[in-house]
Amino acid sequence: MRKVRKNSYTASLTAESFLYDETRILAGLLSDGSDVETISKRNLAENLISCKRPGALKRLNLILADRLSEMTDDILEPLLNNDINNSRITLLYIICKTDKLVRDFILDVYSDKIITRADRITRIDLEKYFEKVCESEPKMLKTSDATKAKIKSVLARLLTSGGILEKINNDEFRIVRPVISEFTKQSIQHDGGDEFLKALGVTL
Repeated sequence: MRKVRKNSYTASLTAESFLYDETRILAGLLSDGSDVETISKRNLAENLISCKRPGALKRLNLILADRLSEMTDDILEPLLNNDINNSRITLLYIICKTDKLVRDFILDVYSDKIITRADRITRIDLEKYFEKVCESEPKMLKTSDATKAKIKSVLARLLTSGGILEKINNDEFRIVRPVISEFTKQSIQHDGGDEFLKALGVTL
């Protein structure tokens, strides 16, 4: 995978949501030829994503604009014109391009579980990963315990929504090895996502 645009760990993940339907709505406009700035302004003015909480629209719009900025024609195709499972995997790949915490968890922790044929990821795995994050990014140590807990919760929820984890209970998640179509695989490869695919156990 190409180097993630945000090359440092931040607590911004606490504001993240999978936003599958919302991302596809705006990505459809991008596919039709509109640019990111125009789409973002229109979404703020018209609430294209039907956000039910007016106060949250601006925050969600920033997240979505960030994702749109990372979408190439190669990625738009499987996101918009694919079955839901492959479309969600494509969105997870896009999120990896915008957030280093998600990206590195998949490339380091999830990938290792796939290689060792482990069947689950636990809260302990999340704790160890976050300890490693704090070692490499000292400013994360200053993050409150509540924020750290929220980051871990959001990370697990994103991976579950993306279809590569399945919640067993509050402490364990079953690893789901995704079935990725040849169309999706080639699209992500063309975008430079070989590392992402390998981390999911896809043979290239």
